[in-house]
Amino acid sequence: MGGRLIGAGLALVLLSGCSAGPPGTEDEEPEPTAKASPTPQPSVAAAPDPKGAITTRPLYTEQITGEASVTLHRVDGDTMVARMKVRNEKGGGFRVWPALADQSGPIDHYPWNGFSGVAWLDPDGRSLHKPYFRPDRSCLCSTSGKSGKEERYLGEGEEIDVHAVLDAPPEDVKAVTLVTSLAEPFVDVPISDGAPDGVEFDDPEDEPDAEPETADLEAVTETRDSMVFDNADHWAVNLPADDLFFPNSARLTGLGTRTLEDMAKRMREERVTEAAIGGHTDDSDDASVSGPLSTAQAESVEKALGEGLKGRVALTAKGYGNGNPIADNGTDPGRERNRRITISLPKDQELHPMAPAPPSGSPSPGASPSPEPPDAPSPTPSTPLWNGPSPTPSAGPGDRRGKGRPAAEFAVTGAAAAGEEPRVDVALTGLRAVSERSALLGYEVTNPGDEEVLLNLDSVSDQWRAFRAGAAHAVYLDSPGDLRAHPVRVRSVDDEKAAPYCLCSSTSGISNGTDTLGPGQTRRFYAVLPIEPGAKAASVKIGVMPEMKGVRID
Repeated sequence: MGGRLIGAGLALVLLSGCSAGPPGTEDEEPEPTAKASPTPQPSVAAAPDPKGAITTRPLYTEQITGEASVTLHRVDGDTMVARMKVRNEKGGGFRVWPALADQSGPIDHYPWNGFSGVAWLDPDGRSLHKPYFRPDRSCLCSTSGKSGKEERYLGEGEEIDVHAVLDAPPEDVKAVTLVTSLAEPFVDVPISDGAPDGVEFDDPEDEPDAEPETADLEAVTETRDSMVFDNADHWAVNLPADDLFFPNSARLTGLGTRTLEDMAKRMREERVTEAAIGGHTDDSDDASVSGPLSTAQAESVEKALGEGLKGRVALTAKGYGNGNPIADNGTDPGRERNRRITISLPKDQELHPMAPAPPSGSPSPGASPSPEPPDAPSPTPSTPLWNGPSPTPSAGPGDRRGKGRPAAEFAVTGAAAAGEEPRVDVALTGLRAVSERSALLGYEVTNPGDEEVLLNLDSVSDQWRAFRAGAAHAVYLDSPGDLRAHPVRVRSVDDEKAAPYCLCSSTSGISNGTDTLGPGQTRRFYAVLPIEPGAKAASVKIGVMPEMKGVRID
């Protein structure tokens, strides 16, 4: 696939860490398939891979050295079987069943005794398609036949062959990117026709209560202090309250007034019909103060936009107080990011990109919405926060002009955390478009020293609070226009109010410890990030390491 698109993406997380103890030698359970096959299991192989297909990956775990390989099989127009072989090439026993399960939810939603941790990325990059699940949360997939507390250990030299039944993509789609809980995503995996040889699987036609599961993806981009969230339902634009309002107030600054006048003008031009406005504060005050302040600020924005829109757009306003932080309230930058106004525009409207702009100051957090004196000066520059042609954000980073250099030519050395030693080596392994809206970034980190190193990729950013679980999310793509893309987020399926997961390497749960490198150790990581339509290159920023500019998007 070419280097196109805007943000979206996935975050099944992968494994490592957490071994429950030494493997047992007496547990000889049968090979795990949903139904035992009477014929010998062939190796995982299908139609010849097209040029550029990636169907084999090293395992993402510190416990063993091994690899996983995958094939896809279209059974009919509506059903597809994903098959994967996992081999332990070197190392002690490996708790394989927790590693095979979906990690983007609690164990009662994705039991650790089935191959639920597999999904294909929709070609438009807005969703992940997961296996079929029964009402009891068991999936149409290979299972251990156990409760999930007696996982089989995969010993050195052993191999396991598993499968899962998924909804099939449209018949004109001949290859997809496959995400699992065990390795980096597999890219452009070809879909062969016909059921996999030697595998008996549960047919959805015989399971009327089973339904395929879909997780929505969300792209996050920002310019300086403003952030934009793009998912299948809406655009959500975060504007810094410190720029819009006087300190401790719901009164608009001169900059805030001009910004909202500009937004109203462009919303009229784009024929926007509805928008929702949300006010948010940091946690400097309790709910009795932050609640009324956030409500007053949201209503102030609603009034200003309403005047500019002349009643032609349905607006709603609501204050959320300090209940929905998007950053760490324990730091000044985090509190500043949490003080914000969110403007959401439904996706059923035809909208075009535009980018937020100026740097903001850092006035003190609000206390109560008291009026300001008439002659109070504006605390911020006169440049509007919005300077583009429409009220929607830029699609994503990327440079359409420069071709860039191959990712494999880029490597940097730097501190694992700001101002700290020891140093680590980072080398890119690839930057490749995997859907119409996202690119897969692969990279390796090596500890060249003689002491253990903590990478801090899950905590170096003040946005760690944005995720439901720890992940190596401090990875970005930047473009010449100061637009920065964050890893794609996977919205929680089990709880729509829960924080999303990162479509990047996990550092928590059974992946706990993957962000710690021993002396001389190298580990691979990945992230799926938004890119701009037609982008040919982008700059890559990993943690606090030096930026790598002009990386080609394949």
